[in-house]
Amino acid sequence: MSRLFIAAALAAAIVTVPAAAGEHEWKVLVEQARIQVERNNLEQGERFAREALAEAERTFGDDAPDTATTLDLLGRTLLFQWKYVEAEIVLRRALSIREKTLGRDARLTGISYQNLANALLRLDRMQDASQMFREANRVFEKTDGTNTATVAAALDGLGSSLLAEGKFAEAEQVLLKSLEARERVEGPTSTRAGFTLRKLVTAAEKQGKDEQAAAYQKRVAEIFGRP
Repeated sequence: MSRLFIAAALAAAIVTVPAAAGEHEWKVLVEQARIQVERNNLEQGERFAREALAEAERTFGDDAPDTATTLDLLGRTLLFQWKYVEAEIVLRRALSIREKTLGRDARLTGISYQNLANALLRLDRMQDASQMFREANRVFEKTDGTNTATVAAALDGLGSSLLAEGKFAEAEQVLLKSLEARERVEGPTSTRAGFTLRKLVTAAEKQGKDEQAAAYQKRVAEIFGRP
C-alpha cells in the first residue's frame, strides 16, 4: 500500500524495490521446495515449487530463465510423484523458455531435454523419449565431455527407450557407451553401473547373444551379490 504514496520522482525505485523483494521471496521458496524434495516430503515440495513459480512469473516474467528454472524444479517434483502428464506439460514449457533464451546447446537446455525425456519414458512414448535423450546427450557431450555422469545418464535413458522400442542392437551399443562413462566416473562396481549392466543383459538376450548375456549377468552378480 505504501507505494501509492511514493512521489513520482521515485518511480524508478518503485520498480526496483519490489523486484528485489520478489527475487528474495522466490529464492526462499525455491530453497524450501528443494529441501522438502530432498526430505521426500513431495507434496510440500510441490506446494513450495508452485508458489515459487507464481513468484517467478510476477517478478521475472513468464518467459524468463529463472521462471524456467522454477518450472524445471516443479516438473521434477511432479515426476517423483508419478504425475507424468502434468510433468510433461511443465517440463515442455521449461524447455521452450530455455531454447529461446539460452539456445539449444546450453547445458541447462540439456538438463531440460533430459528431464522431459524421463517424463516421456514414463508415459511410454518411447520414440519421443529417444529423441529427447539424444538431444540431451548431444548437449552434454559438448558441455561436459564424453565420459561424464551427465552423458552416462542420457545414454542410459536412451538405452532404456531403445529397448522398449525393440531396437536391441542399437540399445546394446548405446548402453555400452553409458557403461564406459559410468565406470570412468563412478567405478566398475558402482550401483548405477550394475543397473546399466542389467539392461545390457536384456539387450543381449533379445538378440540371442547368450554368451554375451551371461558375461553381463556375471558382472551384475559381482556388483549386487545376486543375479
